[in-house]
Amino acid sequence: MKRISRTIIFTLCIAALFSCAKEIEQEVETPGDEIVSEGYTLQTFSAISEDTKTSISGGNTVWNEGDQIRVVFSDGSASDPFTLTGGANTTTGEFQGLVPNGKTASYAVYPASAYSSVSGSTVNVAIPASQPGTFAAGNIAVAKVASDHSMAFKNVNAFLVFQLKSGTDVTRVEVTSVDGSNLAATVPVSCSGDTPTPGNAFSGTQASTVSMTTSSAGIYYMSIVPGVTHAKGLKMTYYAGDT
Repeated sequence: MKRISRTIIFTLCIAALFSCAKEIEQEVETPGDEIVSEGYTLQTFSAISEDTKTSISGGNTVWNEGDQIRVVFSDGSASDPFTLTGGANTTTGEFQGLVPNGKTASYAVYPASAYSSVSGSTVNVAIPASQPGTFAAGNIAVAKVASDHSMAFKNVNAFLVFQLKSGTDVTRVEVTSVDGSNLAATVPVSCSGDTPTPGNAFSGTQASTVSMTTSSAGIYYMSIVPGVTHAKGLKMTYYAGDT
């Protein structure tokens, strides 16, 4: 295995805005040929924000087939992942899911796997220490759900963006905060205001190094916790071959 490392000194002020959403499973028939389990209502949610999508297509960011969100209810429970049911390759996505009778949707998280927990109006999302390097997986976003089931997602992480040129043999990139500050952690997102706002009372599994896998030339996106100043800079290590 070859390894090349270099230290880049800069104040981290990197961000990106975007996001995403889902559908679910079923059991008793409804007029639209849908089958819904007893005790549940099939509801449709619309992601209306023009800023939070899951991939970049030309000058636009759009939703993709297979995108998933998790809906958080007013009683503190959360849904199974809801998958995109309409609006693939467009800027407006629709997602259907089964909502237990008597429960109201309050928040939504993209991707579904980023949801950690909720406490009152604070939604906790996890930024992992190991990532695939795709925009969709790294673009963590939170939305408040309106009474009409519309959602305007807000990106709540920062991004480091890498480009690997043609002929590269790099298979993994590691970024480490030299002063040991957090790059990966569970981030609290306050939803008490007009838009979701990330805080810095980090919890969960915390790490000062994030690893990103690569497979070919192209642009890669590394998601990191927002709002942290890395006073001694970031160290980037590139690995080639088996890792």
